[in-house]
Amino acid sequence: MKANSYKPILLFILIFSFSRIFALQATVNSLDARMEIEDSKKRGGFLVLPPGTVVQIDRSAVGFFHIIYNGISGWIRKDHLAVYDGVLSDLQPKPFLSKKIIRENGKDYLFLFKKGKLIKYNITDRIEEVSQNVPDFQEIYPSSRGNLFLLRGVSTNRAILNNLELYDFLSGKSAYIGSFRDSTFEISDIKFSEDANFVGILFIISGHHIICIYRTDSGAFYTYSTDALQFNWKNSLLVLNDNRYFWAYDLSSPLKELKVNFNKDNLLIKIRPEWGLGNYLKSVVRDDSLYIATRQGIVAFDLNLKTLRKTPFKGLIFNNDMNLNYFFENERGRMYNFRLRHDIGIFSGAQPEAVFEAFTESNIIGRAKYKKIDTLFLYSDNGDTVYRYKAVDNPMAFGDTGITAEINTEKDLTILSIEDPDKGEFFYIFDRGGK
Repeated sequence: MKANSYKPILLFILIFSFSRIFALQATVNSLDARMEIEDSKKRGGFLVLPPGTVVQIDRSAVGFFHIIYNGISGWIRKDHLAVYDGVLSDLQPKPFLSKKIIRENGKDYLFLFKKGKLIKYNITDRIEEVSQNVPDFQEIYPSSRGNLFLLRGVSTNRAILNNLELYDFLSGKSAYIGSFRDSTFEISDIKFSEDANFVGILFIISGHHIICIYRTDSGAFYTYSTDALQFNWKNSLLVLNDNRYFWAYDLSSPLKELKVNFNKDNLLIKIRPEWGLGNYLKSVVRDDSLYIATRQGIVAFDLNLKTLRKTPFKGLIFNNDMNLNYFFENERGRMYNFRLRHDIGIFSGAQPEAVFEAFTESNIIGRAKYKKIDTLFLYSDNGDTVYRYKAVDNPMAFGDTGITAEINTEKDLTILSIEDPDKGEFFYIFDRGGK
């Protein structure tokens, strides 16, 4: 990764990145990006570049760029590329939070962006412990490695671009992933691998699904699939599916080919006709199993034993120990407790008393009326009220114990609200001065 030095740069100034001098960077934004190879021994040869890969532009002509890709130089049409001018975002965001509150050495931490800084806030001791200068950006995606994030910025100079980069908070270093036109490259899903060595991004391009995988140590493009509709992770095992098959590739081992499309050698399980969900098949990986939602309920495929089994689950939303299952039945929400063998009444039925928000490590966060006002509550696994939130109304960040936070701005005043049910306390942090 490169150290951040976010200074305005001109279009034709060289960018220093990953300890090498490159020309202007651009990302392939086409399913049919053909580069005419410039080689005196092979005139007229073409190379099709994978969507989502980054190339370097070293000069321009009418309608074309001269680029370098993996040491190969040649010409490509300009409309196949999205050009990055080194500015992650030219929009000024309001302060916002990372969605994940992490715990380190018995203390809770929240990541907060405001005034050009990413701040690691120590909730336990109520102090801003560390901060890093960062560029403006619009969204932050946390990984399982607490200090590693993917940042999404939006620039509007040539076209509306979603610019993505990885950011290591501990070192303050970043790695550019790519730039994607908002009008053609819709970002549908972003998931880090469980070990945070890879990040996968699902793009939808004119109705086509493209899954691109990048290394988190460098931001480098690693592999991609043009077959899969969805993907999941088990450590560095990439699990993919279309509407016919589930298959997997172990990315901790070298790949034989650049693509990770379906191959019978990588088959996990064939999708059965009686499951009957076509393109709308949904799945998640938990522990060592792939859970698949079918019309008959949830089935589980053991990724180690390669066996399929029925489960008692009706949906894919579980708590940590998988004792609680939240799902919809006849367009009505239901929550079932397998230990108690009955529904949790306040979350179930035609007019449930509470609306489900999230599972914590051992409890449930829900929303219900309190004196006719929508209020956040913490409930036990049998539906009893554990705690009523008094400061946080619309949680933007969650911790495993039920600790929540939200941030609001009004003119030049920013208010950060943090509430910890375990301690039965809440507090506010006020900051004047706007962005």
